[in-house]
Amino acid sequence: RETIVIEDLMIKATGEDVNDGCSAAAAAAATQENATTATLVMTAHNFIDLKIMADPMITLQLSALEWTRAQTQRFTSLLGMGLVVGRQITARTIDALGVHGHTTFTHAVTVVSDLLVGVFPSTLTMLANGVLGGWVGSQRTHCVKQMSTNLCLATGRFGKGELSGLQANLRALCVSIGPFVYAALAARGFKRGRPGLAFVLSAGICVVAEWLHRRLQRGLRRRAEAGAQAEVMAS
Repeated sequence: RETIVIEDLMIKATGEDVNDGCSAAAAAAATQENATTATLVMTAHNFIDLKIMADPMITLQLSALEWTRAQTQRFTSLLGMGLVVGRQITARTIDALGVHGHTTFTHAVTVVSDLLVGVFPSTLTMLANGVLGGWVGSQRTHCVKQMSTNLCLATGRFGKGELSGLQANLRALCVSIGPFVYAALAARGFKRGRPGLAFVLSAGICVVAEWLHRRLQRGLRRRAEAGAQAEVMAS
């Protein structure tokens, strides 16, 4: 049901059904620009994925917080509960806030939870990060990936299978590069007495993702307004 709602919104936003009177070239350029922006947001999301953040998270738990292996395993179970709880949260926030409101909300939760554990690393802030970031913040990808997919397909340059493969390759690239970046930053942070520095970077990347998301919103709004004006002129 959520996917259908997103697809309906994207049809209205991209103006595919109100294209009369618009320059085909301008419409294609607008769609391409929005598709690029949505893909950049998705790329930022890939760089702060839980799979990438697992290494700096465990390092912080074992070294700075002096957790036992059993405690880290219980924390991982806590994150796993987010797979179930997160679906319910996503459904409710999309209904209440809309597609873009949901994305902004999850971005805000991610930034706050990462900054808490990054600036004030402790067992309490780590648990808060697990609940806020793991259950709520991790749902940030739900709508953006669907928007990116719809926009890229709307350009007519990709088939569904090809696009799916490219998105998987993009994610794999981020997952392969990300851990090296976070490991280097974590090592530097430990030397300077800032063991949570990797989470500060994660928060910064999420801020960039929200900036790109706002840019995407403006692009979709302009495209919808242009389509509406064209419809009025045609009538």
